[in-house]
Amino acid sequence: MLHRSDMRGGLCWKLSSWFSSSRRGNPPKRKGPIGRSKLSADSIKKLKKGEVLFKENDPCPSVFVVQSGKLSLTIERGGNKIEIGTLGAYQILGEQALITSARHLCGAEALQETKVVEMAVDQIKPLYEKSPANYKLFVRGLIEET
Repeated sequence: MLHRSDMRGGLCWKLSSWFSSSRRGNPPKRKGPIGRSKLSADSIKKLKKGEVLFKENDPCPSVFVVQSGKLSLTIERGGNKIEIGTLGAYQILGEQALITSARHLCGAEALQETKVVEMAVDQIKPLYEKSPANYKLFVRGLIEET
């Protein structure tokens, strides 16, 4: 089985700084578009074991950050579901939508009770587009590297 960090295509990258404080039970002190202070109850999805977050080839209107739990990343070939990796807390899905209009390259299904934060691409993309060129290059490198 492949580990997600071995795959290319922009499905996820390790994200420990955005929500690292919440892991210890303390809300992040940061204010802004990604800080906890801007999250609404609508942006947090609670998935039960076996619940599908999205399917392979679905559009990518959102970026997801796993807060807790575990997701299985799967592709379907010849009618068989193949697990290509798993994601856990502080990892991201769908970030490729910031730089391309691609569809999801795989599906994501909860392996256990899982919480994800959903951030609409149309709200994040303007922040990315207004960023300095060197920041965009850095973000693009992170997305394309994973």
